Amino acid sequence: MEVGAFVSSTRVPSMADTATVMAAVGSREQPGDMVLVANERGLDQAIDAGASSVAVFTAASDAFAEKNIGCTVTASLERFAPIVAGARAADIAVRGYISTITDCP
Repeated sequence: MEVGAFVSSTRVPSMADTATVMAAVGSREQPGDMVLVANERGLDQAIDAGASSVAVFTAASDAFAEKNIGCTVTASLERFAPIVAGARAADIAVRGYISTITDCP
């Protein structure tokens, strides 16, 4: 289950309470549950919240990426390596995916 995202609450206000949601649904104990992270700060928040799995993501369009994660698609891809390395060091599973693959709202 995708529980939420550790992203900027100014960009995506609906994700401001992801840590609270994780605690409420017991996702810390569910190895398949994951949270989205867009940068190393988000990974740190996921680690602090006890996440066992994270997903790094980008978008198929710069417009969507800039609105939601504050950077271009290219810049978001450059963020992946340190996020993956940090997650591995913390023994956290990592998934990757692309948002808005067929259409950009």
